Amino acid sequence: MEVPFATTHGGEVGAKKFLESTSKSTAVFCGNDLMALGFMRGLIEGGVRIPEEISVIGFDDIELAPNAQVPLTTVAQDGYQLGYTATELAIQECELPDTHIHQHVLFQPELIKRLSTAQHPRMRDQISIA
Repeated sequence: MEVPFATTHGGEVGAKKFLESTSKSTAVFCGNDLMALGFMRGLIEGGVRIPEEISVIGFDDIELAPNAQVPLTTVAQDGYQLGYTATELAIQECELPDTHIHQHVLFQPELIKRLSTAQHPRMRDQISIA
């Protein structure tokens, strides 16, 4: 059976594979918060302490992120602004196809620091976290 990877179950499967590997990673960035929550659950079930042994970061800042067993550090983006901008551009494309100018729009995400991340002891002399 194929596991949908962008889910909590996919995160748990990823954690199991991670624990079976010889990885010396001190941090994991997951593609979304559901994966990160599942990954953390798998690590905790495997006896790994978060963030003392490994930091975990997600993406989306879903409602569950601050309420996890270890509150999840995540990257947030303004979903309303993304949707609004996309809708405006699509309407312009439909209503003014001859004069519409295609645009490349960038949005600034925000790092929401919570308890799932910490500066790893091996890295204290090599990096600084602002």
